[in-house]
Amino acid sequence: MRYPLDRVAGLLISLGSVQFVFGLTLAEIFYPYSDVLRTFVNNLQATCYDPFTTTVCLIHQPSATIFNTSSVLFAVLLIFSSYFIYRSFRARLFSGCLLLSGAGFATISLFPEISTSPVINGNAFVLVYVCGSLSAVLAYRLVKPPFTYLSLALGLIPLALLPFAFGFQNPVVSTLGEGGLERMIAYPILLWLLTFGAYLMKG
Repeated sequence: MRYPLDRVAGLLISLGSVQFVFGLTLAEIFYPYSDVLRTFVNNLQATCYDPFTTTVCLIHQPSATIFNTSSVLFAVLLIFSSYFIYRSFRARLFSGCLLLSGAGFATISLFPEISTSPVINGNAFVLVYVCGSLSAVLAYRLVKPPFTYLSLALGLIPLALLPFAFGFQNPVVSTLGEGGLERMIAYPILLWLLTFGAYLMKG
């Protein structure tokens, strides 16, 4: 029995999202200095006290391995799902954003903060957050109400918060903390991926 490509894409997105939520949770459980207000997500890979040098970095296991493995799997599933969505809907812009999100996750795993190019890691996270948010917004053309409104909301929330992540002296960072703000950007995207995957599987 052959399943429609959009349902296959939905399954891949759901599988990737669910395993990443579990992977992220497990990595934070084993991370000894877990503090959502102060620690960034990439601290699970390596904790660098100076982000522009690799000389003062600590890797905590098994957190780093769990996070990197989960990120690689998430990246692969998102990349394949973007192909199936393009084949199904011919939505180039949407598929491109989803593809870039997957590529961003792959880059995060290949270039952790402790690598010789820590800036690449930070830029990859920005790519994931921007393209993930845009994917949720652009999905309004592929889905029907009332999911259209939920998709727009889950995409616009992180887009609205992203500018505050680039300035350390602002009320949002002071209230949520640097790590809290990052999670308020990341979690709506993860929630959208979970619900979007389920929407596609329903057909």
